[in-house]
Amino acid sequence: MDEDKKVDALSEQGGLTHAGSGLPRAPEQEGVTVRVEWDDPQMPIAFANAIGSQVDELGDIVLMIGQIMPPPIPEDESQRQMVMQKFRTDPTIVGHLLGRYAMSPERVRKMIEELEAALRLRDNYLKSKKRQEGSA
Repeated sequence: MDEDKKVDALSEQGGLTHAGSGLPRAPEQEGVTVRVEWDDPQMPIAFANAIGSQVDELGDIVLMIGQIMPPPIPEDESQRQMVMQKFRTDPTIVGHLLGRYAMSPERVRKMIEELEAALRLRDNYLKSKKRQEGSA
């Protein structure tokens, strides 16, 4: 049995599955909390303004995160019309893909929870900051 068939057989039995990389992924563990120390906490932060997703043939969700920068629109009317005409004939902007991430549906749900929690923290921070500025 080749490696992919072994992994798929284990998956059907509730064991390992593999993501888009073709490598086995450990099963989700219940009730175990661990502390994570990231290997490169000083990694620069990349601004992302483009997100896409797909579902692969195994049912994992592939999240694509990238950067898209539209070209500047010139102030000169004739140059602006040339740029707009180019987009009418070829409406393509090339984006910079920062990464593609395959995740189980459970991990995607957890990521959504984490992002919602981060939004709540941000909203509370901004409210607190606004109150502090109002009392100053």
